[in-house]
Amino acid sequence: MHNDFRLYTSKQAFEIYNENCGDKKLFPKKSDMYFWCVTLGYKHAPNLIPSSLGPERQGEIHWGAFDDDIQKPFLNMVAVEANNSFDVLADNKEAQEKFRDIIQAYAELGFTLLCTNMNGHFTSDKLMEIIINETI
Repeated sequence: MHNDFRLYTSKQAFEIYNENCGDKKLFPKKSDMYFWCVTLGYKHAPNLIPSSLGPERQGEIHWGAFDDDIQKPFLNMVAVEANNSFDVLADNKEAQEKFRDIIQAYAELGFTLLCTNMNGHFTSDKLMEIIINETI
């Protein structure tokens, strides 16, 4: 993917991302929160691609914002595993749209799980509890 490739969030997620990302907030960057949402979504339903985000999207995250060593390889793995093919990593518009649909769908599922578990209070303690509970 090129660094200007974009992934989107739903309108509902956009405000929560803005509230919880930045200096001295729960997530340093929106890409970090997005990554954790994809991770939670994939962990919850690895064999089921959630429904597509569709046209109701607002926020965007550039591919270049993700970490090259951990985040990008993991997101690539999720897309390949969900698609059952490396074709989703091809450098063409169709593959990129498929990649985007898969990752956005998992991000939205993870976002829903994150919000449900946070009960409106986004704290590091609750995030650690979710991470521990989801990895057991």
